Order: sequence, then structure tokens, then C-alpha cells
Amino acid sequence: MSQDNARFKSPSEGRRSFLKGAGVVGVGAVGTAMMTPSKSHAAVDDPAYLKLSFEDILRHKNAHVTAIQDMITALGGTPRPKPVFRNTTKATELEFLRTARTVVNLSVGTDVGVAPLVFDANILVDFAAIALIEGRHAGWINHLVASELTNVRRITANVYGLEQTFERGLSREEALNFYLPYHQTLNGGPALFYSTTASAQNDINILNFLLALEFLQQEVFAINVPVFYP
Repeated sequence: MSQDNARFKSPSEGRRSFLKGAGVVGVGAVGTAMMTPSKSHAAVDDPAYLKLSFEDILRHKNAHVTAIQDMITALGGTPRPKPVFRNTTKATELEFLRTARTVVNLSVGTDVGVAPLVFDANILVDFAAIALIEGRHAGWINHLVASELTNVRRITANVYGLEQTFERGLSREEALNFYLPYHQTLNGGPALFYSTTASAQNDINILNFLLALEFLQQEVFAINVPVFYP
């Protein structure tokens, strides 16, 4: 393990506790501290900052799942049930952060990949509002853990670990390559498929595809955040 990642510990070392009911003011205070060079590393490693940030992310994931379900229902479709996942429980904090980095960057790249296929302009606006928050998550988590490919913290690295100026959209096949290692069963839900031809029905297919990715993120954070940031 590099020195850059030496601070990450296993759950048995239990050095953190969740902050309940904390507000956005706490993030602003940390942001001010990060502007001071002498405190830059301390701010990133500050337990209170990490607890609050991961609490926010987990709350966002829960809200995104609900929002996509509501969007599917509004279009006359049926939201998929949560798939059964595997490989989502991590033994160390660093393993969790690397997995978190993968799943959030997967979601961002997939959002860009499907955007040109969305038929309903209202749906495009709604899911873009989710995608922009996903991008903020990805940049922050990229900064927390160095890329294995570059060993440098690059906040705009994509799911492949490559720094980019413009987000590279992922095809359905590419998205599935990153998603399937965590997928066990569909749990009775529809196939993980959408067409490259825009239509009202395909919007439902796209949203159900994105919902599967959101469910994966939700599970990764719901399982591991209470362990490493209790």
C-alpha cells in the first residue's frame, strides 16, 4: 500500500462515528480549512468531514433511487425491484473507497452515454439533475483515493481511471462490464437492456437500467458507510 493510502483502515480499527443531524454548515467550515495549505491534508483526513460527507452521499443515493422510481411510474412503467448483489461488503476502508469510486464513476459515464437517447425532454432535465450530483460524488471520491493507473489524485478521472476534460459516455456493454461483477440476480426485474433508438418506451428501459446502477450504489454505501464511518 502506498503512503498516500496508508491512512485507510479495516473496520476492526473502528476509528470513526457517524454525525447525526449535521448540516451543510459543517462542510463550509471544512471547505475554509482546506483553503489553508497547512491544513489541506488534515481537512481531507478529518473524521468529522468524512462522516458528514458520506452521510450526505448515502442520503443522496436513497433519494435518487426514489426519484428514478417516480420517473418510471410517471411514464406509465413499472420500476424494477432491487437486484440481488454480490461483492458489495468490503473488508477495509480502502477497498470500500475503490469500489465506491468505481460505482459512482460508472453511473456518471452511463448517464452521459444514454443522454442522447432520451426521448422525453422533461425526463432528460430530471435525470441530468441527478447526474450532476453523481459527478460531484465522483470527483470527491476520486480525490480521496489515488488511481491505481496513475497513482495521482485526479478528480476528473473516469471509471477507467483516465483523466478527462470532457466526460466520456459509456455504452451499454461497457456499463455492464463494470456492473456485472456485483450483480447476482435480477430478482424478477426486467432485463438490463435499452435500445439506441429513442422512444417513450425506451425512456422507461433507460431509467430501469439507471435504476439498477443506483441500487448498486445505494447498497455499496448502505453496507459500508456504517462500518467505516459509524
